[in-house]
Amino acid sequence: MFKRILSSLSLVSNAIFPEEWSGDNYLLMNPDLAAIDLAKHYNEFGFKENRQGVFILTRVTLKDYLPKNFKYLEIGPLGRPFLNLKEFNVKYFDVLEKEALQEIAKNAPGQDPADVPHIDYVDTKGDLRVIDDQFDIVFSSHSIEHQPNILAHLEQVSSLLKSNGLYICIVPDYRYCFDHFQNPSTIFDCIEAYAQNRKVHTCKNLLLHKYMSTHNDPVEHWAGNHGSHHLHEIDFEETLKAIKKSTNDYEDCHGWFFTPHNFREIFKSSITRVMNLELEHCYETPPNAHEFLAVFRKP
Repeated sequence: MFKRILSSLSLVSNAIFPEEWSGDNYLLMNPDLAAIDLAKHYNEFGFKENRQGVFILTRVTLKDYLPKNFKYLEIGPLGRPFLNLKEFNVKYFDVLEKEALQEIAKNAPGQDPADVPHIDYVDTKGDLRVIDDQFDIVFSSHSIEHQPNILAHLEQVSSLLKSNGLYICIVPDYRYCFDHFQNPSTIFDCIEAYAQNRKVHTCKNLLLHKYMSTHNDPVEHWAGNHGSHHLHEIDFEETLKAIKKSTNDYEDCHGWFFTPHNFREIFKSSITRVMNLELEHCYETPPNAHEFLAVFRKP
């Protein structure tokens, strides 16, 4: 029976990945909510109050749910690939060749140049259309928020997936990282970037990254200690340079700011189906962490 389940990705995505919310568990953990609409309460209030009773899937437990006999693509492994060649049939995509990534890894926290894998597919602008193959599962960690045009990115991922294939993303929760002082992204932001066929980050996002970033300690953020932004340091001349540069060259920054709630709100809408992907799961951010996990499926 287990082998038959693994033979179908539609069954894998529905049967192996656990549901993120259960009314029975929610009531068990929150007995004060008896005799009310539990789903409505969670959607309107519970997620803001960090109410317990939901299943949380993390990067630590994710591998327990990934079949070893599938074909994988990992986007942006740098010096810390999540999917190891010893365990998975995986190929890697990045914006730089292995040697250049090793140089970056030398000065990056938690990165080891020796762990940078061979990069099978390279495109300096992050264009996935250079890949001429299809996969059962595409994986990315802290990559989707760097895309200037997030819907175009999903469109490209969809073209790389087999029918019923999965796109699994680990996404930063802006409330608990250096993006804390940003505003959450909306569906209209996504549509605007797609309509403009955006290839680089906007001047606004580059300036937000420069002047509105704070510390990156999730434990401190959960405790309510958010540090401060640098808006008072804004330099007019630097701002003008950023405006001119943003129209031509790619400069890396976070272009999107998500929580599990607004991620669901955006990608459960009809626009994602236009990209030929459906958001199947979106798990809550664990306490004292700064990331959550989402699973898209190609119908």
